[in-house]
Amino acid sequence: MAAKLARVARALLAALVLGSCDTTVPLAPSDGLGDAPLTVTPLDMHRIQVRWQTVEGADGYRLERRANLQGDFEAIGDFRRTQTSFIDKNLDPNTIYGYRLAIFDAGGVLMGTTPVASGRTAPEPGLEVSVNSLLGGSADNARDEDGYTVAVTGDGVDETTSIEVDGTELFQPLDPGSYTVTLSDVADQCMVSGGATRNVQVLSSGLNTLAKIVYDVTCRDRTRGVIGARVTAVGDTTDPNGFEVVLSGLASDATLPAAERAVVIRRTTNGGLLLFENLRAGSYSLVIEGVAPVCSVANGSQRNDLAVIALTDRTEDFDVTCQRPGGGDEGRPFVFTTQWVPDSALAGSVIRLAVGLDLRQDANAALGGYQFAIQTPATVVRLDSVKAASPGWSLTVPPGIQGSGLFQALATHTGGGALTPKGLIALINAFYTVIGTNGQKAPAKTIDLLLATPAGGALQDQTRIVADTFVVGPKIGLPDNASPIAVSNGPYSGTVGQPVVFSSAGSADPDGSVAGLSWDFGDGQSGTGASPSHTYSTAGEFIARLTATDNKGATGTSDAVVKISAESPVGQTPLVWSTTYGAYSPIDQTVSVTLSLDLTTNLPETASQEQLGTWVVDSLAWDPTVHKFFSFAFGSGVGTVDVSAQSRGVLRFSGTVSASKSTGLVPIATVRFKVIGTPGASTTSKTYLGSIKGTAITGTYEYKPRIRIVESSFVVPSGVPGTAVSGTVTSLAGPLAGVTVSLSTTGPSAVTAANGTYTIPNVAQGNYSARLSNLPAGCTTPPAVPVAVGGTPVSGVNFSVTCAPPPAGATVSGTVTSTQLGPLGGVTVTVSGGYAATTAANGTFSVPGVADGSRSVSLAALPSNCTAPAAQTITIAGGAAVAGLTFQVDCPGTPPSAGTVSGTITFAAGSLTPSLTGVTVTVTPNGGSPLTTNPNGAGSYSRTGVPIANGTGTVGVSTLPAGCTGPAGTVSYTGLAAGGTVTAPAIQLTCVGAPANTYPFTVTWGAPSGGQITMTAKIDMGAFNDPANNGTGPDNIGAFQGTLTFGSRIAIPGTSSCTGQSGFSASFSLTGNSLGALLTNVSGATGLVTLYTCTFTYSAGSGTTAVTGIDFLLGNNTGFEFTSKVSITLAPIP
Repeated sequence: MAAKLARVARALLAALVLGSCDTTVPLAPSDGLGDAPLTVTPLDMHRIQVRWQTVEGADGYRLERRANLQGDFEAIGDFRRTQTSFIDKNLDPNTIYGYRLAIFDAGGVLMGTTPVASGRTAPEPGLEVSVNSLLGGSADNARDEDGYTVAVTGDGVDETTSIEVDGTELFQPLDPGSYTVTLSDVADQCMVSGGATRNVQVLSSGLNTLAKIVYDVTCRDRTRGVIGARVTAVGDTTDPNGFEVVLSGLASDATLPAAERAVVIRRTTNGGLLLFENLRAGSYSLVIEGVAPVCSVANGSQRNDLAVIALTDRTEDFDVTCQRPGGGDEGRPFVFTTQWVPDSALAGSVIRLAVGLDLRQDANAALGGYQFAIQTPATVVRLDSVKAASPGWSLTVPPGIQGSGLFQALATHTGGGALTPKGLIALINAFYTVIGTNGQKAPAKTIDLLLATPAGGALQDQTRIVADTFVVGPKIGLPDNASPIAVSNGPYSGTVGQPVVFSSAGSADPDGSVAGLSWDFGDGQSGTGASPSHTYSTAGEFIARLTATDNKGATGTSDAVVKISAESPVGQTPLVWSTTYGAYSPIDQTVSVTLSLDLTTNLPETASQEQLGTWVVDSLAWDPTVHKFFSFAFGSGVGTVDVSAQSRGVLRFSGTVSASKSTGLVPIATVRFKVIGTPGASTTSKTYLGSIKGTAITGTYEYKPRIRIVESSFVVPSGVPGTAVSGTVTSLAGPLAGVTVSLSTTGPSAVTAANGTYTIPNVAQGNYSARLSNLPAGCTTPPAVPVAVGGTPVSGVNFSVTCAPPPAGATVSGTVTSTQLGPLGGVTVTVSGGYAATTAANGTFSVPGVADGSRSVSLAALPSNCTAPAAQTITIAGGAAVAGLTFQVDCPGTPPSAGTVSGTITFAAGSLTPSLTGVTVTVTPNGGSPLTTNPNGAGSYSRTGVPIANGTGTVGVSTLPAGCTGPAGTVSYTGLAAGGTVTAPAIQLTCVGAPANTYPFTVTWGAPSGGQITMTAKIDMGAFNDPANNGTGPDNIGAFQGTLTFGSRIAIPGTSSCTGQSGFSASFSLTGNSLGALLTNVSGATGLVTLYTCTFTYSAGSGTTAVTGIDFLLGNNTGFEFTSKVSITLAPIP
């Protein structure tokens, strides 16, 4: 969530910084104020920021707006000359808004208008899927005319639609979250680049709310085929000029022009696979030319009568052997071998190519490194993996060309001493799956062999190559049972007293199954199983041997090096690599792991301060049933991340550290996980480090042997299994069914039943905001409700929704008056059939939605001394309105007029000052019926049409804000005269307790002195810890934009009377008696923060309320906006 809101609030922060500048631009009337342009910056779906520069001679501005380049401009704000920015809110998504600024002088005369500047708000959250079709050969024959099908699935979403071959489909609106997109119904001749299934994140904040996915689909001509030529050159020399392969032939279609029917294509190569694509059906020939005299081509240099069939590929092999004159194998005592195990098997079998070197002809010969490539036919066997066959080798296998059957192996030996490879050496095991048909062969050809001694000498000129060929089919000349293939993986490392976990991944049996796995750990101890752990009691280097036994008793072995460091690891490994879990966020069910390296200890073997340059994490592992990978962020510098195995609970990543953060405690990365485990489930991080190198100043020191790893564990918060949040959703019309109730934006949710009830089960402990979505048309979404989930179920989280009545039916309207009292308010007007309304203070009423038919209209709830008149009968036909009904009510014994009762609602000193919207004021004249009204935003109310009675009555309040209490009983008024107004005593409220999980914002006043008074605005950032604000650090405020409007007892002498505090850069503006403030603090202020102070002119008088209106936006120093999480306390003026 913080990352999503960051872009919105960073734009806000930039706007505040830029908006505080005050540069003067001279007016140029002749060009329409072209020197004072507007800058329009969209912020999100509902807000646009407008900035401008001050104009010389101007005294004020009026900002005007229109939507979608249509209609007249409308004024949206008037500003003094010192204000230079404005955030336009509550806008519609995906809408172009045009703005212009009218400039006025001190006399209010229009000086000119700026050119129009426009901006488009972000679209509603959604997903745009596009397809680009890349066609080969004839477009008509390659195009998939039926188009494709695209499916989008996610939380509560499962949508499928067709899409054109070069089309675009829009899925909108969508709730923010993760979605899976799949492209299907792709023709056989087409291939989707990058895969048909993609995962995408849809955001609801910032400007990038419309996620986009583009599929590139490559389609072959369905009438054409491909011929391939694979050239393999082996031997003790090479052809320096390479070879030329020529394809020639004639298409079968005799109607083609001669120039199109005849084909001659030439390609040059030094070896590898050449493809001749988009060939029409016909007969062709291949010939390899330019072959040096020292080289020969097996089975001849030409292949004839090669038939091309539509959508069919065929490949011809040209095996070239180049031999030095007089060379041969003479004087070559060593043998490089490739051997298939087994050398025949059926399709689907797993086989192994064992590659080795025999140096036994010279007892002193040793191998220090090797490099070679192996070529096999990709249509017969598929390469799965390559592993070192003996311990001590640092093996590298660069990525090969997919489908070529070619791989390269490079290795150096790291063992030294007695472990130096001599004699018969097992180099690699390459594992394949058989995919060919019976009778097909797979020769293993060695290319570019290089062999080096430990001292750097060459051995390849003393080595002959012996190759092996595999045949698809039943085993020939082999025992009934082939040995299983054991893979010990490794190398492994660890510390005395700490367990080392081993792995047999990749072990298999070519003609059966692996029945048992046993381990000899090399220290006299043994174990069994696919992944055992073993603790070594002494330091040193050990050879662990894995023995695999198949279902018929045959065995195979594999060795791995294990390096164990000495005891007392703190002394030997003073540098600490830590993986540390942060706090669990119940809002989005995520948790972060922070990786860091502590280099504060100075190592004696380095000549400088410890300084990290590059690092490699071979793997960071976790339990995938507890965590699901969510996001990754580098702590310092840049790097690469491999997420291909994240579904199995593994990440691989590496990076280069920025110089400014390369010493001391070095931040490596932060990995964020979605918590998917059940309460009580746990996982522990497992980190396997690769190379950890210092910078050049340390001599690129390898830190890994001096590092110990400190892992961290996480337990899914237990909450209470079955802890539920429940409530109801209703409107005046009754229960609302099918409404989605969610706990925060990405939290758990439920849908209301037919009776309006809902239950969200298994909610983890934490603080949430319950909110509604999917409301019926015409209904207004109510504010979110804070919910604190502890150890017991939470019930009564209820919502009352305001819904517009259906438009059907007629409206019946009129007035109710009294000869003695005038207009009568608060009277109930009833229309038979279940329709009713209450008269307003001026006696008018309107009853909507009345169905056709004969209806009776009557009155009720009249003052006690009034007599109800007779009911009136009306007829409604065709939904036509009935207006002008008049009821004259006789109220004997009362004066022949009414009066007005007014007053104010105030707050006690130190009390919170919540909004008074929804408060009901009830005025009850002596002996009469109660009459109601509502206060305005400043707490003032006025009720007209109050019967005089004896001039006395009472005033009370109800439906108060949460946490607020009024006076016991009511207050009394006296002296109400005919046509007169009486002011009732003020009704004082006491409101305590800020809403849960909010930052309290307060306005306080000093003691008046000399006709002046000081106001202070503060916010307590320490009152609430929101992980989205600043992660695990203290919450901070970095940006504030607000407007305070004051009552008549306060006069603002000017913007210079205000000063920003706590390190904030501040600018202020005045509009009437409203003070605007723009503040920024790039470092972010924490704890109890004083934002700004002002000194105002003060006048003593009646009334205590000072601030009559407030509006603001707030964000932290990284751009997170938290306006909705602020509670307000406005202290009254002394």
